[in-house]
Amino acid sequence: LREKRGGLVDWMSIKEVTEIRAMEESFRRGDKAIFETISWVKDNVKNGKRITEYDLWSQTAEHYRRQGAVEQSFNTIAGVGPNGSIIHYGNPSDEVVIKQDDMILLDSGGYFASGFATDTTRTFFALPQGEARAEYKKIYTLVLKGLLACQNAVFPEGTKGNVLDGLARAPMMKHGYNYNHGTGHGVGVHVHEDGVRLSLISQMPMKPGQVVSIEPGIYVPGFGGVRLENVAVVEKHPEFKGFLRFRSLVYVGFDPSLIDEAMLNDEELGQWQAYEKQCAERGTSFTGRA
Repeated sequence: LREKRGGLVDWMSIKEVTEIRAMEESFRRGDKAIFETISWVKDNVKNGKRITEYDLWSQTAEHYRRQGAVEQSFNTIAGVGPNGSIIHYGNPSDEVVIKQDDMILLDSGGYFASGFATDTTRTFFALPQGEARAEYKKIYTLVLKGLLACQNAVFPEGTKGNVLDGLARAPMMKHGYNYNHGTGHGVGVHVHEDGVRLSLISQMPMKPGQVVSIEPGIYVPGFGGVRLENVAVVEKHPEFKGFLRFRSLVYVGFDPSLIDEAMLNDEELGQWQAYEKQCAERGTSFTGRA
């Protein structure tokens, strides 16, 4: 037997309207869980309490449960400081204590009542407000530029996944950075689904109704890592016939302590601010949070 393109896999990658609505609700709950988890870390660090990498991992599961998650959709990645540079870091330590000047990577997801998986990554600074290292801000902002470039792309129907992968990598490659994983995978009943993929070699065409992650990153061994991941649905563009766009299903704000606004051009600044406004309306923005 030889597997053929198309068939059940491609059919599953195209989500129905009712499925997308169910996923929107799941991600709304996941957004809250992530926001509350990060807020818990920032508040405890600010108050001088001792919390560890394992505490972060445990609290993530607890906040998902509070939002109604049946279980995690995968093993949470909670990497503090240099551990954030390990792409698939899965063994949180109770001996790694979170420091005020740490940058932390949190990749998590859950299964809610609808049965669809969520998957979101945020990198954040330990303190609610503070002066992060210049190198932290540089790599974080470059990753943010990559996410904004891909998430706000307008592209012809049938565009291959490798084209969009290139958009996400371009801002960081201009500064000599790259990442050793694809930019995006399909999301649905399973947290990783085939039928749509954003990667350097992906020849899969983009179609309306696909749901895919967008997750560029920079990882510096021994120093730290940044990954910012949203999941988005592919839609027909409302104005341009034959063109598509992404609509994010994730609305968790980015950490202003790690953003170097001078590195953002006017278009990127507008895109970031528009996204933060939507997060603020949902109560999940860190901008202005003391």
